Amino acid sequence: MSRQARNPRSTRPIRVLGANLLLSSDEPSLIMAPEYFGGTPHPLMRQGLGWEIRCQEANCRLEYPDAPPKRIDSSFEVHQETGTGPRLEVAGDRVVAVGDWLDLETRTRDRRYSLFGNQGIFFRHLLTVLERRGVYSFHACGLVEKATGRVCLVLGERGSGKSALLLAALASGRFLTFGTEIVHAGLEEGRLVFYRGSVRNNIRLGHLLYDFPGLVESLGVDFAEVANPWNTKVQLDLAPFGVSWERLDDPELHMIIPRIEENLGEAWIDPVPVDDLGRVKRTLVENLSDKIVSLALAYECLPVGSLDTAELLQARIAFVDGVLATARFRTAHHLFASPKNCLEGL
Repeated sequence: MSRQARNPRSTRPIRVLGANLLLSSDEPSLIMAPEYFGGTPHPLMRQGLGWEIRCQEANCRLEYPDAPPKRIDSSFEVHQETGTGPRLEVAGDRVVAVGDWLDLETRTRDRRYSLFGNQGIFFRHLLTVLERRGVYSFHACGLVEKATGRVCLVLGERGSGKSALLLAALASGRFLTFGTEIVHAGLEEGRLVFYRGSVRNNIRLGHLLYDFPGLVESLGVDFAEVANPWNTKVQLDLAPFGVSWERLDDPELHMIIPRIEENLGEAWIDPVPVDDLGRVKRTLVENLSDKIVSLALAYECLPVGSLDTAELLQARIAFVDGVLATARFRTAHHLFASPKNCLEGL
């Protein structure tokens, strides 16, 4: 796509882990919508009805400067053209989107997969912006054991059971979290560093009510009116269980790859030898790539596909090589269990 960019009528600066992104649009409502940016999570919402589950705050900790900074690391331009089919151009740290976005926002039921939904185009682009600045994002939850400072990196794709294991760990009282869906990391002076991320999480309510009722009481929320908790998702702010630090340098590292299902009996743990570097390397590279390459369609009609490049992939592989060469990597396990016994043996 080739076009002359318009002068936008509205801009919105956003900062994530030191990266400065500038949103711009000739339709201000598209970049100012609270359902995507800055929304406060309500204690109760229903899948498909509550907009908070689309909020970017479930992915990353976003800051909203009052004015654009002098250095802009990425521009994300949205042009509203009524009656025009959507078109997308991604060139490094610049994105240009042209189309009748107001119509698509109205007609699309699941707007998580939209320009600014928490599973949409901006989120995937943001991950590439961070990578170009040396910050890599695992599709994982991050746990730190209070007594020892050991880190458990819980890797897994959607539906694998990361949230159930996260809730079990927090309910045990032994762990804090520094990232519930995305865990940011980098290498500084040859040492692995984890950065504090978002501690909001979109959780299926049935897990809370039936598997971890103590957490419901601790969080002070009331879900008594919900008729179908297994078909209801809520976005919870787990700040009471979050860490206070901004970064953690060179921790002892343990990796867990869960498969959590209701009503499984005895927990089964399959150790992965940490000296099997090829197997561990492939797992880490694929996990880091997951969110960047996995958006097939936005608005159920706009093909997006991978936002990856050969350059980004090569740098990602080099980052994993650095982690395996320098991190205090102790154990890796596949875990098959139910929510109620998933901590057994770990």
